[in-house]
Amino acid sequence: MRVAIDQLAGQSAAAEHLSGALGADRLHHALLFAGPDGVGKFHAARVLAQRILCQRAPLPKDPGAACGECNACIKVAGSNHADLHVLDTEDRMLKIDAVRDAIAALHVRTVERGAKVLIIRDADRMNPNAQNALLKTLEEPPGHTHLILTSSRPRSLLLTVRSRCQEIPFRPVSTQGMTEILVRTKGLPELEARLVAALSQGAPGRALETDVPALIEARNQVADVDLRLEPGPAASVAEALKCAQQLTDDNKQLAARLDLLSVWLRDQILLASGAQSEIANTDREPDLVKLAETRGLTEVLRRARALEITRALVALPQNLNNLLITEQLCLALAGQPSSTQIPRLV
Repeated sequence: MRVAIDQLAGQSAAAEHLSGALGADRLHHALLFAGPDGVGKFHAARVLAQRILCQRAPLPKDPGAACGECNACIKVAGSNHADLHVLDTEDRMLKIDAVRDAIAALHVRTVERGAKVLIIRDADRMNPNAQNALLKTLEEPPGHTHLILTSSRPRSLLLTVRSRCQEIPFRPVSTQGMTEILVRTKGLPELEARLVAALSQGAPGRALETDVPALIEARNQVADVDLRLEPGPAASVAEALKCAQQLTDDNKQLAARLDLLSVWLRDQILLASGAQSEIANTDREPDLVKLAETRGLTEVLRRARALEITRALVALPQNLNNLLITEQLCLALAGQPSSTQIPRLV
């Protein structure tokens, strides 16, 4: 079964570039797939690896495709190909020892087709020492070696790393495009698909894996936090700290919850500014209209800025205290002064 770069959902520009490079036999040995979380960077890296290692590629008139049926393709799909190495971690930091081990593996003689592929997922998680350890391999890789780095924060990588890679941008998919994908692949009703598409912020991976009732419940929880924390005498420090605890009761879900809160506030900005763009949370439009009218654009923007600082801090690879960071956000939403210093972004 054909596996092709041009099948990447909503990423026609990236697919066209990669297919063209493969067709001209000019694929750069070091690629950086850069774009937001969930837009398909890692999936694209695996598809490209399958094409590079395919025993029958290039296919006639289809240079961007792997056959999907040969021994190598089957092994790549099953994540047990000896010449495909994937660096991935659930930790905040990818350390130098793991990078050194991967580099050493690239110098071992190839097993299958004569090529090797190293994928480093979320490459911005490499600490500076790990990134420096990779530099020589990026500049002078062993013969027939391809390195594919993925990152949602490419500017967090050292300039010396980025300069040695060819950056391929991956863009968020439009709400309309994402709606069509959800209707076609998951059979969702159009109105429900449009809501999921809007809340997923153009990320097909996130949208396709969405448990719709759970997503709506999570959105309602962050909306409730926003509604409860209004500046003024009625707002209390105790209520802000309680809301922070609610947001961080599952640390693994914190980033996703902050994303939903960002979409919720963006809708208020659109309404408060009189923009003609369609809001995402259409099922809660009356609440959003009331909030936009009551708060006004200046207050909504103030809340959005506080949220963006929090999202940036939570995304840092360092082990920061998420509860402390979120407490500062909730205190800011409630118009209360912060009593604790949190790290500054540099």
